Amino acid sequence: MGHRSAPAISVFHDSNEVKGVTEESVTASTQPDPVLVALKPFLERNPECEYRKRPRGHLIVRPWGDPTLELRVPDDRADIIDALNTIRLTPRFSALWHIDTHDLEVIWTPFRVDPAIRARAFDFGLADHLYRCEFGDSSQRLALVGEVARPVVKWNLSCKSVKASVPSTTQPRLPSSPSFAT
Repeated sequence: MGHRSAPAISVFHDSNEVKGVTEESVTASTQPDPVLVALKPFLERNPECEYRKRPRGHLIVRPWGDPTLELRVPDDRADIIDALNTIRLTPRFSALWHIDTHDLEVIWTPFRVDPAIRARAFDFGLADHLYRCEFGDSSQRLALVGEVARPVVKWNLSCKSVKASVPSTTQPRLPSSPSFAT
């Protein structure tokens, strides 16, 4: 398997194809990864995502097709796997599509929302369908996804000594009357 990159491949187990798996996630063992098997519905529904097994857990790379995020799924969290298997992470929106309830949950803000805004609700019509839209608390599924979501940080090592060369007591000084203040 001497590839430098990890292109998406398909894995076959019991005549069932599992997509969204990288070469890194395929082990020499003939035993299937139980988390990979458990996440099969999620991976089939979210082809933008990629599954990777790590020594200390499991990663779902590019949720929503976003390369700046990953989901770290612990071995012992069936609740997270169950939540993932019932949603679609819609790449077009920052939202979750709940398969069972047919709700589109748009991720609005992580901050407290003013009660006047929380009380807002409206109907939206599209293609002879009427949709009820309202603000509300995040669903338990979104809370679980948020619990395991992590930003992907790419370090630029060519700048590694920049911070060390700048004295920590240096603070920027503004003119007494900056041009934007007048």
